[in-house]
Amino acid sequence: MTPEVPPKITYRAQPEYPASLRKKNATGTVGVSFVVGADGSVTSASVDSSSGYPEMDAAALAAVYEYTFSPALNSSGRPVACGSHTNIHFAVR
Repeated sequence: MTPEVPPKITYRAQPEYPASLRKKNATGTVGVSFVVGADGSVTSASVDSSSGYPEMDAAALAAVYEYTFSPALNSSGRPVACGSHTNIHFAVR
């Protein structure tokens, strides 16, 4: 079911770059699917596209769990849970 109004991010936590991977100049992208609850918090999340580095994947998941949203709204204007997806990129700068 697609909500009438999609969730809007109000806080996007920056993932902590794993020190062991930073030293190696490792880069990657982690695809994360997650559910935004009716209260705007992330209630569940999973990696659906791995970076190839378990530590990087774990850092991406931890960051997504800290995101907050204004929740999705149904056609009656009531907050509802909604699925979403993001890609988190890691690059040494």
